[in-house]
Amino acid sequence: MRMCFLASVALCCCGVLFSRLSTSLSQAPPVVFDPTASDYYGAGVAHYASGGYEQAIVDFTEAIRLDSNFAEAYYDRALAHRNLGEYEQAIADLTEAVRLDPDFADAYYDRGVIYGDLGEYEQAITDYSEVIRINPNYSRAYNNRGNVRADLGKYEQATADFTEAIRIDATYGEAYYNRGTVHYYRGEHQQAIRDFTVAIGIDPSFHQAYYNRGLAYYDIGDYERAMADLNSYLLLAPPEDEASRTQAQQWIREMQEYQQIPGEIPAPSTT
Repeated sequence: MRMCFLASVALCCCGVLFSRLSTSLSQAPPVVFDPTASDYYGAGVAHYASGGYEQAIVDFTEAIRLDSNFAEAYYDRALAHRNLGEYEQAIADLTEAVRLDPDFADAYYDRGVIYGDLGEYEQAITDYSEVIRINPNYSRAYNNRGNVRADLGKYEQATADFTEAIRIDATYGEAYYNRGTVHYYRGEHQQAIRDFTVAIGIDPSFHQAYYNRGLAYYDIGDYERAMADLNSYLLLAPPEDEASRTQAQQWIREMQEYQQIPGEIPAPSTT
């Protein structure tokens, strides 16, 4: 009986202690979580990574409200706006980011991408040039500036930019492809074929490189290689490339007919 009595006393004592602890906690002041700019920024980064661009914008906006000099928050909010197709807001945020941090190379680069997409080529060139000034080894800036210059018909400058991108990164398949495309437009078929071949060696699934190399082979009369490349393109190209797939199939049929019927092969149809 003594043991039971002691046990019951112990249990009662524990109950009393718990009751006092609960009372003490209930009387303590509530803990208030006051998020900082960094907290909101971190939440925005997480939402952005999961594709929640609208909520990311809300979070980045709160970070900026708490710290108006938060260049990274302006930059990431710009990327969210861009992914939502809100290009004016994206440009405004990137402009503020580079105002706050004049050496923010990525902000200049992404603003250049948007300007290029909008057809504002001179502004895109200016931004890519600024990136290169800040970081002379920024190969993507050379590549993109080359693309813009090619769109403007400035082929020599474009070729120089692609060549510099390749010098910085010898595995940059896209730069080889772009330089090859410029060579093709200039009628420099052998140089174009060499560049497309390197691009394919770097990335054997590069379907656009097979397509363009096939056209280069076609133009110089090497129809066997042209058909092989266009067939490789058809195997690799996604279904949504419907127009190019149809064109490649037409050219293959024309070359097959030419091999059966002597005579000059007709020029590729562009309709």
